[in-house]
Amino acid sequence: MQKFPEYKGLDLSQINKDILERWTAEHTFEQSLAAREGKSGFVFYEGPPSANGMPGIHHVMARAIKDIFCRYKTQKGFHVKRKAGWDTHGLPVELGVEKSLGITKEDIGKTVSVEEYNAACRKDVMKYTREWEDLTIRMGYWVDMGDPYITYDNRYIETLWWLLKQLYNKGLLYKGYTIQPFSPAAGTGLSTHELNQPGCYRDVKDTTCVAMFPVLESENNIAALQNAFSLEEKSKNENQKSKWKIIRAKFSTESQKLELLKGETVNLDKQIDCVYYEEIFYVIKKGYFEQIVGLEEEYKKEAQQVVEEMKNTKMIKGLEKIEKEIEDNPSIHKKLVRIARTGNYKTISEKDITQMQKVCKKYGVKINVKDGKLAIEEKEDIDTVLKMLADYYKTGDVSGKPYGTFSGKEIKVTS
Repeated sequence: MQKFPEYKGLDLSQINKDILERWTAEHTFEQSLAAREGKSGFVFYEGPPSANGMPGIHHVMARAIKDIFCRYKTQKGFHVKRKAGWDTHGLPVELGVEKSLGITKEDIGKTVSVEEYNAACRKDVMKYTREWEDLTIRMGYWVDMGDPYITYDNRYIETLWWLLKQLYNKGLLYKGYTIQPFSPAAGTGLSTHELNQPGCYRDVKDTTCVAMFPVLESENNIAALQNAFSLEEKSKNENQKSKWKIIRAKFSTESQKLELLKGETVNLDKQIDCVYYEEIFYVIKKGYFEQIVGLEEEYKKEAQQVVEEMKNTKMIKGLEKIEKEIEDNPSIHKKLVRIARTGNYKTISEKDITQMQKVCKKYGVKINVKDGKLAIEEKEDIDTVLKMLADYYKTGDVSGKPYGTFSGKEIKVTS
């Protein structure tokens, strides 16, 4: 009875080499094709790799999966031809050659001839062919690399045009329109793969020209303006309705801003929902007022002042974290300004902090307290402390009444 070889020590690397040598010596791949000559064919359409870049481990994984299907069909009796190919088309190849030659698209045909440029591209695109062939052999991927198809070859290109003609003759092609990303520098559209190339996207500043024109006075325009002012929205209570509150503003040529009745301003680089009529701007959505008015710098100064006053209480640790947020995160300005409106934080005591702990515990919220003082160590601590100071300290007493975040969840907190 035949016995299989027994391995005293498992050396997978050496086993791999032995198997590859045996396949090469016995022409196993070629025999698998010859033995099934004339049988039903199985065609595996593979996207060929590009040889202008080094192969990576992800290529090994993909090729191993592809090889499984071809080997399986071969074992099922199909004639599975394996023809290698090289994908040589693509914008990255052209850009790489232009960079190496120190030219741009405009230089082609001028400082460098089209023939020289094409020759450089053909050479660059096959730069790592040897490394790809070596990897293919070492991983045991069965494919005929002796006669590969190359996508820049005229025979391949003409074949594609012939196939497109067959599709056209059968009425399978149609004209359509899609929005495609375009590169002005390269003078061509971009594929999904090309959009993911490093440096493809950059943040740029652009100058926008905005022109304002007065509304012509007519019955239709006046009616439209009146309709805009009579818009109604549902409040939190579905049974009640409230009209939009209107803020009137005039444009100041001196400050180049909209000056509101209260002396505040709206920056013109903000997107504002408003109606312009008879030299007056009507900002309609008062609910968004604090988000659209240009008060960031004013709020920032007031927020910094609040933190300085908090330091004087000596009851809050870690205020430098809030100071950093003031610089990096404008959304915190409004929270600090809201606290400033009450001013009750100026007299905060250990008794108040104890009461805050009771309130937070009832609501399942953690407030960081150390040595009888509020401690800010993480961003979450900032949020909790500011909520307590603004929402629960609103009346000068930590009462546990349903202000702000915990609205509708009133509880009774005993001292």
